[in-house]
Amino acid sequence: MTSEIKAYIDQISAKAQHLHTLLVAERERSAGLSAQISRLNDEVERRKNELDLLEQDIQALTSKLSEEREQTPQLQVNDLDVDALVKEIDFCIQQLKIANE
Repeated sequence: MTSEIKAYIDQISAKAQHLHTLLVAERERSAGLSAQISRLNDEVERRKNELDLLEQDIQALTSKLSEEREQTPQLQVNDLDVDALVKEIDFCIQQLKIANE
């Protein structure tokens, strides 16, 4: 019976050693994942800062564009002005045709 108990103890010891090996491997994997999470969090923070700077640039450029639009006089050409120009061009073309005959 003592040999059976010794065999059980050896089996338990082997299982405990195997579990210990798995635990060590899992701790190493966990540490690696924690380092990766930390690195990715730093990357996210860097990207957020970059995004904030880009949003500030967009806001500044939008303001500048609005100011420049306000300072630039807008030309308003209506259909009547276009029609008058077309008639004047037609008249000039007719005068050139007459002069060249």
